[in-house]
Amino acid sequence: FMIGAFPFVDVDSGSRFYDAIQFVCENGLMNGTGSNQFSENEPVSRAMAITVFGRLAHAETIETSVVSDVVSGSWYSPYVGWAAANEIVTGYGDGRYGPDDAVTRQQMCVILYHYAKVNGIVLASGSSEYQAQDQIADWALEAVNACHAGGLLDGIATSNVLSPTQAMTRGELADIIMRFAKLLSADL
Repeated sequence: FMIGAFPFVDVDSGSRFYDAIQFVCENGLMNGTGSNQFSENEPVSRAMAITVFGRLAHAETIETSVVSDVVSGSWYSPYVGWAAANEIVTGYGDGRYGPDDAVTRQQMCVILYHYAKVNGIVLASGSSEYQAQDQIADWALEAVNACHAGGLLDGIATSNVLSPTQAMTRGELADIIMRFAKLLSADL
């Protein structure tokens, strides 16, 4: 869409994700869901998440046969191929990627953490001070802590609660991507 124009009739200017949604759309990182809708409260699928990271990286996309449930030639398959080849995602370990599954907040932290690592970006280290810390899976703890320390979760976690197994919404994804992109530009 045109820079400065905001085409989404379902996102109120008072939305906490308004600026982030405008940012990701202006930069070609996320599109609407059709009919001038952005659907900020809809869950993000794993296919959608990796497509956004692929766009952020201006990835050279490739098809993959590493996972059995990714449909070759689909809108997301070349991005899954890129992510698998670069060890950003590996799937569930049973030969599946689960492209239609909702991505949880802790899974998104792991994807972001791997993306940063592959691109030589060091996220801040530290420990998060979230309530119910024991709800964060062991495999995600380092990534969640790094994303927290880097301020990437500031727009998502509320009242010191992350809810790590909750599905990430499209608005939250826009927010985390905008924060990460600004962190990248500050480092460059």
